[in-house]
Amino acid sequence: MPKSASEIQVWNRALTKIGETDPIEDETDDRLAAEQCKLHYDDCVLAVFESRPWPFATKQAALSRPSVVDNFTGDGSTTEYALTKGYRAATEVTVTVGGVATTGFTMANAGTLRGSITFDSAPASDAAIVVTYSQQVVGWEYAYTLPTDCAMPLALLDEDQRIAQFNGDDRIPFEVVEDQSGEWRILCCDYSSSEFEVLEYTALNEYIPGWPRDFVEAVAWRLGAELALGLKKDLQLHQTCMQWFYASVSSATASQQNSRHPDPEPDPPSVAIR
Repeated sequence: MPKSASEIQVWNRALTKIGETDPIEDETDDRLAAEQCKLHYDDCVLAVFESRPWPFATKQAALSRPSVVDNFTGDGSTTEYALTKGYRAATEVTVTVGGVATTGFTMANAGTLRGSITFDSAPASDAAIVVTYSQQVVGWEYAYTLPTDCAMPLALLDEDQRIAQFNGDDRIPFEVVEDQSGEWRILCCDYSSSEFEVLEYTALNEYIPGWPRDFVEAVAWRLGAELALGLKKDLQLHQTCMQWFYASVSSATASQQNSRHPDPEPDPPSVAIR
């Protein structure tokens, strides 16, 4: 494998893992092997990024709360409107009626999917009502919009210290969900934005020439596992490729541990405050 790999080269490396010796020349190749590579490649790359923290793909970013905008139209008689998503607190809700900000309303059922707004008096007929609020995901204290290139959240950092980790034995409870629109992914946890500065995460780095050799090897084995089923219809070969995939990821982890000395994790709050 040349130091600077291309997508086609990764495909061909995966094919050699399952004993295929006829290489794919370019993306116009219409053979079954090429079609299978196109079908599975993106998912396999994402699976490798999600398999462990990769230093070359680690980034940091500040997080923001997911903002929801509900639009209604007044009819001169209706005072209560149901929100499309859950909201966290009335203090995080802003409302305009006919383009004018108003505070003449009350909120109900915070933190549930039955949130609603009731106006002190019914908005006029045809008045544009705009309700803006921070989205609340039921079951969690806080929700944050993940960066679009986030493959896997790793940790919350404050003053360059990891105060909470999303993997390993000390990982905190969390969940990643999709926004109902499907446009965003949302990180749900119980940490307030006042407790951390940035999120450390594994970014989906699609620049293949920048991939280290052990990452390319892991992608090739992972893709080879799918090709073993799609091309060879060979379950045993698929399982063998998966074993080699896990072995390559473990080897990359060991190599990383031998070449770096990470900062010590901070003491738990019960110790730190003493």
